[in-house]
Amino acid sequence: MTKGFICVAGLSGEQHIRPVLRRGSLAIELLSLYGGPFDIGVIVDLGKATHQPASPHTEDYVFNPSQVSVIGVVKEGDFWTILNKVSRSNLKDIFGQELIPVGPVNYGTDLNSGKVSLGCLKLQEKPSIYLKKRENGKSQIRLWFNDGELQVNAGVTDIRLYRIPDYSPNEELIKKFNACMKISEEIIISVGLSRPFASSPEFDPINWLQVNNIFLKEKPVWQMRPISQISNS
Repeated sequence: MTKGFICVAGLSGEQHIRPVLRRGSLAIELLSLYGGPFDIGVIVDLGKATHQPASPHTEDYVFNPSQVSVIGVVKEGDFWTILNKVSRSNLKDIFGQELIPVGPVNYGTDLNSGKVSLGCLKLQEKPSIYLKKRENGKSQIRLWFNDGELQVNAGVTDIRLYRIPDYSPNEELIKKFNACMKISEEIIISVGLSRPFASSPEFDPINWLQVNNIFLKEKPVWQMRPISQISNS
């Protein structure tokens, strides 16, 4: 995640799509928090969008933000039904055999490898969020989860768990959200493959598996709102 910018993805029917610019990244001002069109559960019309697939990011569509219009917000129950419909039971069902281990609990695909870069995974076991201190002194939000076959540790890019606008992890919210996950009846995560980068100069760049969003059955359409709205307490 880069300060001041966001990544957006969604569904058109049951097809995953990722709106992108022809050049550069999406500005944070496109979030509904700032009066923009994008947030969890918001139905939008992108206007004219041009498919621009490049393996594994075959879901990319180039669009013009000025042409986006908001249609409405999906109902909670309908949104959960859609998530269940597109969810898979394990990561291999989403990314295929191109998904490879990069260490004992990290995964990704080789450069220009893979047919898809977005998917939804229905978890059978409770995941856990934690903060990892990086070499530069900054903390990164990460998620431990198991898909029934693989034990995974992946970075979390869900902007709802970060403080805006400095993009620092919201530790209070993360603690509360962890508690919510422990008692949630069902959890679905949206997963994706990053743009290629190398973890250090001596390694080749790969597309890293990451967790884009975490959805709880009790509040699937949790938008950029106060902490109290994700808890019944």
